[in-house]
Amino acid sequence: IGELISRLIDWERLGLTLLGYVCDGKEGYEAICEKRPEIVITDIRMPSMTGLDIIKMARRQNLKCHFVVISGYQQFEYAKTALQFQVEDYLLKPINQEELYLTLEKITTAIKKKKEEEIRQNRIHKDLETRTEKLKKQLLLDFLQTPDKIREMVPEDIMVQYFWDLRDGIIRFLIIKADCSQRETRQFLPLILGRCQKLVEQSLIHYAEEMQCSIQKDKLVVLYKIGKDLREKDEGQITECARTLNDIILSYEGLELSLCAGQWSEGVEGLKEAYESAVKSMQYRIIKKTNNLSLAPGDLQVCRMERMLPTAAKSELQNNIELGNLEDIDNSIRSMFRELEKEGLRMAGPGVLYLLLDEIIQISKKTLEE
Repeated sequence: IGELISRLIDWERLGLTLLGYVCDGKEGYEAICEKRPEIVITDIRMPSMTGLDIIKMARRQNLKCHFVVISGYQQFEYAKTALQFQVEDYLLKPINQEELYLTLEKITTAIKKKKEEEIRQNRIHKDLETRTEKLKKQLLLDFLQTPDKIREMVPEDIMVQYFWDLRDGIIRFLIIKADCSQRETRQFLPLILGRCQKLVEQSLIHYAEEMQCSIQKDKLVVLYKIGKDLREKDEGQITECARTLNDIILSYEGLELSLCAGQWSEGVEGLKEAYESAVKSMQYRIIKKTNNLSLAPGDLQVCRMERMLPTAAKSELQNNIELGNLEDIDNSIRSMFRELEKEGLRMAGPGVLYLLLDEIIQISKKTLEE
């Protein structure tokens, strides 16, 4: 019967390809598992295994086949069992060529429509994903340009406009700052920061609920959100990410990279605070070294929001302020600057100097108030 059907149907006209035929039920099932056909025409009675058994096993294995059953039996039980396994049609022998052709044409049309619909749905889904990703990235870009405008928005508006859910979890900013002493290296900054972005994404992708990056001239800005219970894991990942970035440092002459991490914050109102703390960490990068990592070619600094002045220097300044000795106060401050110059203060920007002076003022105010 297999050979008869193979000659009976104009497969090319239907847009079908005949993969073959067998006369044994077991061989038929094995062929289905191997070749994964879209349409299977099976007899009820065959050696080794019945056609109904083949359908039953194929359904259990979740094989996506359209079955057409051909039988010389009119018994209701056969047809009922076949229908239970969602066969496309139950045809009786002798085989009617037109009837079989129309059945196959109906199945083929249904398969084509389904595939067209899947393609359409995939395109819609892909377009939606692309638009959603653009909107998510726009949150970071809009915030960097107009932070106060974003802060005035409620979480529901952020969700609708940018597809960021800031109603739970915690957010953080990272800034990877590139400092180049060689002109030749500066021309590769976009490439360097692009490599940095890939490494950061690889480090955070497994646990960050949301993440967006933006390259801004000589730095990479990263905004991401995680669950509140993942802080400890994040600290380890950031430290490891910093060490991995060191591979990039060694690839370019005169290049230094600083991974500057801001404080954790919550909600829309915490965005500005989180970003400002990362900016302050970036301003500290020349002077303050933490996690025992340096800016030498063999290491990479991970900046944190910590005070710049050593404890001993603070105590000395506080004692001199309490004693009211202006000369000693002056000597203490000058001594601090001399020590910090040795660590690279001359390379620091005005932001670092401002932070240093601000800390001295805060120490003075606190001492006088006490």
